[in-house]
Amino acid sequence: MRQSNRDVTTWVADLQTPPGKSLSLLGLHSNAGTSESYRVCRAALQTAVFSELTISILCHPDGVVFPCPDGLEESVLDAQFRENRLSGMPLDSLIENALVLLINEPSDEARRQLQALRLKLARGLAAVDDRLGRLGECGGIVSH
Repeated sequence: MRQSNRDVTTWVADLQTPPGKSLSLLGLHSNAGTSESYRVCRAALQTAVFSELTISILCHPDGVVFPCPDGLEESVLDAQFRENRLSGMPLDSLIENALVLLINEPSDEARRQLQALRLKLARGLAAVDDRLGRLGECGGIVSH
C-alpha cells in the first residue's frame, strides 16, 4: 500500500466479505480524506492478523469460559467483548460438548480421557471449595 507517512497512523480498515466468498474488500480511509480499497484473499488476511495473536482462555469466576486473544490493543479487545464477538460458554456446557467428542473413541481411550477430565475437574472443584472456605461459605458440592 502506498500512503504518506502522516496518514499511516490514521488509517481505519473496513472489511466486507460476501458469504461463502474467498475475497474480501478492504477499504482504507485516512483522516486526511484519502480512501483506497483493495480486494484481498480472505485467508491471507486472516493469516496475517492471527500471526500476531496468541489465543488463550479466560475463565470468569462464575464459570463462563471466554476466548481471549493476546496481542490486541486494549480498546480493540474491549470492543470485541462489548460487541459479543468473543462469546463465552458456561463450563458445564463446555464439558458436555467435550463428551460428545468421545463418540468415535475406543472405550479404553474414552475411559482414559474421562479419568483425566475427572481428575482436572476434582482439582478445580477443590480449589473452588478452598476459596469458598476462606470466604466463610460452606464448601462442598451443592445440590440443585
